[in-house]
Amino acid sequence: DAELEDGEGEGVEEEQEEEQEEEQEEEQEEEQEEEQEEEQEEEQEEEQQEEGFRDCSDDEEDDYEEEGYEADDEEDEWERFLGVYDVHD
Repeated sequence: DAELEDGEGEGVEEEQEEEQEEEQEEEQEEEQEEEQEEEQEEEQEEEQQEEGFRDCSDDEEDDYEEEGYEADDEEDEWERFLGVYDVHD
């Protein structure tokens, strides 16, 4: 090891520290970006699933209406329920 005169080695150490700090900052930024992307993807998937559920319920109402049932008519649904289980008063 060659002995360095005062001041010669300090600049090199500072450069290395700055490079390390920059690398750490870049890594943190990349990680944050990845996390944000993942969160956005999850939100989109949830929204699509919710829309899918909505679509299903709409389809069921359409089926009832096509078969002559009114999906909002609770009495008809209750009577069908009672008929299926043969419950009598």
